[in-house]
Amino acid sequence: MRPTRLRFKAPSQSIVLFFVLLSGCSVINPNTSRIERWREDLHYFATELPARHPNLFFAVTREEFNQAVSVLDQQIPFFEDYEVVIGIKQILALVGDSHTDVDVRFSAYPVKLERFKDGYYVTGTTVEYRRILKAKLVQIGELDVETAYSAVKKTISHDNEFWLRQQSGTYLITPAVLRALKILPQFQSGDFVFEATDGSRFPVKLNMPSKRIESTDWLDSRDPSKARPPLYLQNAEVNYWSEYLQDSRTLFFKYNRCAENVDSPFGPFAANLLDQLDKLPVDRLIIDLRHNFGGNSGILWPFIKELTKRDFINQRGKIYVITGKDTYSSAVLNAAELKTYTRAILVGEPTGSKPNLYGEFKKFNLPNSGLGIYYSTNYFKRVEGDPPSLMPDSSIEATSTDYFNGRDPVLEKILAGGIN
Repeated sequence: MRPTRLRFKAPSQSIVLFFVLLSGCSVINPNTSRIERWREDLHYFATELPARHPNLFFAVTREEFNQAVSVLDQQIPFFEDYEVVIGIKQILALVGDSHTDVDVRFSAYPVKLERFKDGYYVTGTTVEYRRILKAKLVQIGELDVETAYSAVKKTISHDNEFWLRQQSGTYLITPAVLRALKILPQFQSGDFVFEATDGSRFPVKLNMPSKRIESTDWLDSRDPSKARPPLYLQNAEVNYWSEYLQDSRTLFFKYNRCAENVDSPFGPFAANLLDQLDKLPVDRLIIDLRHNFGGNSGILWPFIKELTKRDFINQRGKIYVITGKDTYSSAVLNAAELKTYTRAILVGEPTGSKPNLYGEFKKFNLPNSGLGIYYSTNYFKRVEGDPPSLMPDSSIEATSTDYFNGRDPVLEKILAGGIN
C-alpha cells in the first residue's frame, strides 16, 4: 500500500493542473454543458464509490455522505473546476480512510514546509526566498497558521490527526487549496508572514514560479557540505539499508519503503542482516520506520519471523522500532507485527495510519473529467480495538532545532540507554 497524497508537478505557468486525458476516461460529450458534465461526474462518483469500497460508511453515515454530495451539486454552477475537485476531496475527507482520495496534481509555491513539535518551518526553498529558509510560518493571508490548518485539514483524506499534521505542510503552500477555501484571494501570489530565529516577524509575498525550478536554484536548510546529516536522513533514495555502529554495538536497519531494491533483493539483504546479528557483538537492533510510507507489508514478515527465533536479541531492551507521523500504511502493519510478535519497544511519534486500516487501493475514473478516484479494497486488522494510531511506548518528537542542527533525539536516547 502507498499513500494517495496531493502530488505536485514541476512548477509551470499553468496554475490549476486539471487533467482530462487520463487513462480510462471517456470522450467528453461536446453537446453537454460544463455544469452538466460535472454533475454527471459527481453522481457517478457518489454511486460508484459506495459500491466499490468494502465499507465506505464506517466513519461517516450514508446520510452525511449524500448530504455533502448534494451540497456540492448545488455549488457546481458557481464553482471553477479546481473548486469542484477540492469539493470532492472534502467529501472524501469525511470517509476517514486515507487511501480513499483523489488523484490530482496542483502546483505549489516554491517552498518545502514541514511541521515539527514547535510549528511549521521552511526546510527548503529557492534562492529568491532564501530569507525564509529555517523560518517559522505564522500567518497566511489574514489567518494565523493554526486557523489555516483547521481549514485545510477538511480537504485531507486521513485515518488520524497525525496524518493530517504530516500532510498539512504541503496543503498550506498550495494556491488551489488556499484559494478554494478563501484563505488567499488569488493564485499567482500570496501573502505570508514568517518568524525569524530571533523572534522577529516579517511579511513575504510568495509568487508562483514562471519557469521550471532547476536543482541549482533550490536551497536546503541542511547544508551537506558543512555537516553529515544524521543517520536517519541518510540514503533516503534506497528502500532499505543498514549500518553496524561499532562503538555502541548497535545494528541500525533503516526501512524506507516496503518495496524491493532493484539491485539488492530483500531476501539476501535480510539474510546478511541476520548473519550480522548472529556473528557480531550486538547489544541492540534498531529498525527505523520513520519515513516509510508503505508498499508491500509481506516483504518484512520473513525477517520478523526469524527475529522471533533468536532469544539472544528478542528481549525487551534489545529491539527498538522507531515510528513517526510519516510511518504509514504497510509500514504501520509491520510495526504492529513487530510489537505483537517480538519484544520490541516502539519509540518516537504516533504513526500516520491506524494499525487497523483500510488499504490495498484501486482506482476508477470519472466519465467526463477523467478525474481519478482511489478507493480501498481491503481491511487490515493488526491489534485489538480501534486505536487512532500505533502509539509508541516512549514518545519523542523532534523539534525544528533538532532538525536544523542535525540532531536525532530518538536515536540519542536509545543509545544512551534511557529507554527500557
